[in-house]
Order: sequence, then structure tokens, then C-alpha cells
Amino acid sequence: GRSVDETLGLTYWEITPDKYQEQEQLQLRFLEEKGSYGPYEKEYIHKDGSLVPVRLSGMLVEQKGERFIWSSVEDISALHQASMLERRLRQIFEYSYEEFYLFDGESLRFIQVSRGALDNLGYGPEEIEALTPLDLKTDYTPKDFAKLIAPLRHGKQPLLVFETRHRRKDGSFYPVEVRLQYSKEQGRSFFFAMIVDLTERRRIEKELADHRAHLEALVVQRTAQLEVANRELEAFSYSVSHDLRAPLRAIDGFSLALMEDYGQQPDETALDFLQRIRGGAQKMSQLIDDLLQLSRINKGELKWMPVDLAILAASVWEELQAVEPQREVELILGENLEVEGDPRQLRILLNNLLGNAWKFTSRKAQGRVVFERDHDDPSVFTIADNGAGFDMRYVDKLFGAFQRLHRTTEFPGTGVGLAIVQRIIHRHGGRIWAKGEVGHGATFYFSLGVGEVTQTRPLQENERGAYHA
Repeated sequence: GRSVDETLGLTYWEITPDKYQEQEQLQLRFLEEKGSYGPYEKEYIHKDGSLVPVRLSGMLVEQKGERFIWSSVEDISALHQASMLERRLRQIFEYSYEEFYLFDGESLRFIQVSRGALDNLGYGPEEIEALTPLDLKTDYTPKDFAKLIAPLRHGKQPLLVFETRHRRKDGSFYPVEVRLQYSKEQGRSFFFAMIVDLTERRRIEKELADHRAHLEALVVQRTAQLEVANRELEAFSYSVSHDLRAPLRAIDGFSLALMEDYGQQPDETALDFLQRIRGGAQKMSQLIDDLLQLSRINKGELKWMPVDLAILAASVWEELQAVEPQREVELILGENLEVEGDPRQLRILLNNLLGNAWKFTSRKAQGRVVFERDHDDPSVFTIADNGAGFDMRYVDKLFGAFQRLHRTTEFPGTGVGLAIVQRIIHRHGGRIWAKGEVGHGATFYFSLGVGEVTQTRPLQENERGAYHA
């Protein structure tokens, strides 16, 4: 690390560490006795203070009555580093419980094998040196193995990974993953292999496969049980639809006949009782209708197709207006309400949501309902009204069957509509939630969780925008 001028100004002892003093004195005696010394190894002090390993040899030269020492100095830093790496590699092989193999690139005989490999195979160090990978990988013929490692030999790929099995000394086999690399140094070629024992992985894979098969069998069993339960439910629904409706129709019909035919004879109390009987029968009939509709929501496959919710909403609104044409309620439809879904179920959804908005704005002089996409999240739809609203403390009850947040004397209903809406939303992969304030209206938010189509039939001018009763 010094220039020629800097070196000429130094003595031999100034560039030699003190620990080599005794060794240097010995080499000088050799020089006096034999006229030469070395070769031997030592270290020089570099200009930056580090030590540089060197190999020295020299002789005594006399010229014109003066004696000189001629020395040959070789920097062996690279050799030392290689030696250090070799020692570390030997330590890795000697003490590692992983499976490492180093074998000759031509003869394929093992040069060095790790402790972990020896323990797993059952061979001793001397025994393994007489073997090749083909003694372990008995599924390969010499020709097959040569073909397998050819891409490494020819430099076509740096790493070869494959799975096979190894045979132990006792004849038993275990599955392995092999990671093989090829190297050529100073005219000699080597293969280095790192082996992963797959026994535990295969055991876990088998357990998972058995567990999966068990689950699949359970699914088949549960599906069969569910089909039986569904058939029983259908039979019950048929019974509800026909057997219960008949007495209800009789109660309502005879009550109406009494009121019409003998309306002058009963007093007001009797007429009130008859009216209540009719009201109860009609309410029960409506409840049966809603229950049947709720039970049918999950039946059958959805028929996916492009649907413009604005067109459906306009149709639903017209039906509501036809029932109560005297009411002043405005419906405002936003842009881009096209989705993909089952049009029949989506109409039921809007029947319930818009029907609720219509019902709960009945006490407003001027009702207002807005159906649009959410401004913050366009994947969400909102239906907001300025009606009666609800207390947010009871929002968890909103979508449960038969749950009502208002008395029937205030707003009629069975408490099933929003449960139907939630089921339809869930079948379409979406979710629904709501916010409200008593006396200040409610807003229902829902997403359908399906890919929305970009365009369906556009609304005509008389179908889009505000609707008035």
C-alpha cells in the first residue's frame, strides 16, 4: 500500500509485526547457514494498519564485497480467504443437521456429506465416499440422471429443483426435494445438492386430504338432510297457503256478509266487533303472504341479467301512486342506476324499500324520496326519505322478521318486509344498513356485490328525474 519512495525509507522490521520476531531470527540463521530461506508464511503491515498475508522465500547475494538479501514475496490473501471458506464449509458439513451433498462432476462420487444426511441415511463418512447419487436415487438409471443434470452441465440453467426419493442403508425410502447446482473451479467440476426431507410435509398433506374428504362427505350428508328439510318446509308452506287461508277467507267473508246483510240490525258495538274480526283476518292473511314470500326468496337460482333499477323504481312508484293518488310525494331518481341481478327479486326489493318510504312519509304534507348512488362510494345505493324516521338505538332490530319500530296504529305492516329485503341483498352478495332520526326521515344504504353493467336501455325523458303524485 506504499509507493516505492515510501517503501525505500523503511526497515524490514518496521513492516513486520512483533509476533514474527522469533520466526524471522530463525529464517536469518537459515540464510547464514544455507545461503537461502523459506518458503514460509507471515504477514506484512499495510500502510492502513491492516495485516496482509504473504509467502516469502529468498537467498543471500554478494556483490562487490557487499551482501544483499534477495526476497520473493507473494500476496496470498486470496488463498487465505479460500482456505477460510473451505474451513467454514467443512464446519457446515460436519455440524449441520440439514442434508447437504458435494459430489464430483465427472465420477459423481460423494466428496463431502453433511452430518444430517449421514444420520438420515444411516451411512458412515467412509461408506458414503464410495457411493454416488444413483445409489440413493434408485428410481433413476445412469442415462436418466445424466439427462436430468445435462442443463446444469451446459449452463442452460443455474438451479435444478425436482422431487424424488432417497434410499437409506437399511433399504427404506423417504421422499425428498432436491436443489442441485453445478460449479467448475480450476479445471474441476462439482455438484452441490441441498435436500429437504418431505416426510413430514407428505404426512400433513395426507392428513389434509383425509380431512377434506371427510368434510366433503359431511357436506353431502348435510346437503341431503337440508333437501329433506326443504321438502318438509315446502309441504308446510303449502299447508299454510291453502289450509290456513280457507278458514281466514270464511271468517272475512261471513263477517262481510253480516255487515252487508244485517248492517241495520246490529248496534254500533257489534259492527265494531265485526270490523275488528275482518281487520284481524285480513292482517293474518297479509302476514301469511309475507311469510310465504320470505320463505321463497332463497329458493331457485337467480337469473342474472342487466337491470335498470330506475325503470323498476318508476314502475313501483306508479303502482303506489295509483293506490293513493291524492298524496303529494316526490320521487327523485339519480343517474346510472344500472346493475346486474335477478329482475324479479330486485323488483321485490324496491317494492319493500320504496313502499316503506311511501308509507312513512304519509304524515308529511309534502313527501320526498331520493333514490341514487352514494356520493362517497358509487358502489352503494341509497334510498332516503323525509318521513317519520326511527330511533338509532333500535337499528339492530330493523331487519329482523316481525320486528317493528312503530305501532300498527301509526303505520300498518307485518314487520317482514325489511327481512325480505335483507335476504335478497345477501343472495346478490351485498349488504344493507340504515340510518335514521325520529321525525327527520331515514336513509337505507345497500350494495349488491356483483359486477355492474355499464349500460342498459336508457330511461326516456318521462321516466327519469322527479316523480310526483
